[in-house]
Amino acid sequence: MIEDIILNLNTISKIEQYDKLLVNYGTLYIDPYSKLRGLRRKIQGHNRYDVLKFVSSTIRLAINYGNSILHRFRYIPDLTLDDLESLQKDELMLLYKTLLECRAGLSELCSTYEDDKNVLSSIEIIETSIENFIDECNNIGLRNSFFKEQKNPMEETISF
Repeated sequence: MIEDIILNLNTISKIEQYDKLLVNYGTLYIDPYSKLRGLRRKIQGHNRYDVLKFVSSTIRLAINYGNSILHRFRYIPDLTLDDLESLQKDELMLLYKTLLECRAGLSELCSTYEDDKNVLSSIEIIETSIENFIDECNNIGLRNSFFKEQKNPMEETISF
């Protein structure tokens, strides 16, 4: 299940300006610009509102999954990231990373639909929920742990 969520979040993160999304059997796909895109989307029944509902549901599911792990931090005093099971820590870090990256794609969607205030409002709500989750992860030290685990190429430089 987490793999499907991550796949869809990665797709959202790769959206570029004027790209549109479509949903096919629970998977998001980027529908790049073409002269017939509008007609094809209409015939296939794809529209921005249904896709945005799916995006919102996907992100909500990711955040709820992450919150189920973070929930332990609210009720167990002095719990640290190192106390989590390896799988839970890895999943939490993966959700954190993909949701961080997802914000760029949402920003591009805002550019694509800049004339539709309803879409912009919906995206703003989604972005706020992501920000709240990211803040909560940062509060438990996930940000520091995340950047600590990323390898710094300068550390491997040999100096003379």
